[in-house]
Amino acid sequence: MADRSNRPKGATRQVALLERKGRFTSARPLFDRGQAVALERKARSREGQIAWVEFGAGRARLLRDLGRIDNARDVSEALTLQRLGRRGFSRAVEEAA
Repeated sequence: MADRSNRPKGATRQVALLERKGRFTSARPLFDRGQAVALERKARSREGQIAWVEFGAGRARLLRDLGRIDNARDVSEALTLQRLGRRGFSRAVEEAA
């Protein structure tokens, strides 16, 4: 997991659904309520994708593409990432196994 000190102040990481609004791609939080925020221009994702996004200062930054909204495996991985903030098991569980 990334170091929190590298994040801009007030930035939050959430799973978002990417959608087109005219020429721009925007990110709308998938599992929480929230407004759609313009995605930075250099992000290369398509409408209908779900992604791990950092929201902050009027813009959203794409951190990782998670897949399609119509794929149950992708949605369950996104929900796990949203709730735990990471994928997989903790280091303690891995060492105990």
